[in-house]
Amino acid sequence: SAFPGFFLTGNIPEATGRGIELTADYRGDSGWGMNASVGWLRTKITDAGTIATAFQGAELPNAPKFTGSLGLSYEHAAGWDARASVRYVDEMTNTLGGPLLDDYIIVDLAAGYDFTGARNSDWRLDLFVNNLTNTAYIIENASGRDIVGRPREIGISVTMRF
Repeated sequence: SAFPGFFLTGNIPEATGRGIELTADYRGDSGWGMNASVGWLRTKITDAGTIATAFQGAELPNAPKFTGSLGLSYEHAAGWDARASVRYVDEMTNTLGGPLLDDYIIVDLAAGYDFTGARNSDWRLDLFVNNLTNTAYIIENASGRDIVGRPREIGISVTMRF
């Protein structure tokens, strides 16, 4: 746009996308669980129209080529549980013709306890750490300004069900 801070929105007449995502989920009788996923995506503007010819053949924004995640969990009969997850997002652009945003890996941890030890208890305590390694990652580049993802978050919550 000719006006800083403002964006023009339009439609691209034709684009193609091909991809696949595979997911596996396991929950055992012993309390252990695991999930994993991997994704692959290819996009391409096949007809940019007469106004946006510079974008002919470009990839669509917000379409990372690869993504993946892995999670592990454990639930104990005494009422406590723990979870860990790792997710990967490949480099991508978030605007047509914009710069590539770097790939990143985020690690999250969580644990909880039901005070009575039963799943239908009235009180629950949860502890969590999101983005454990405090990875700095860019989720958007708007008008040359980087917008970063969430920093490390540490939290405690107490829940009462009634």
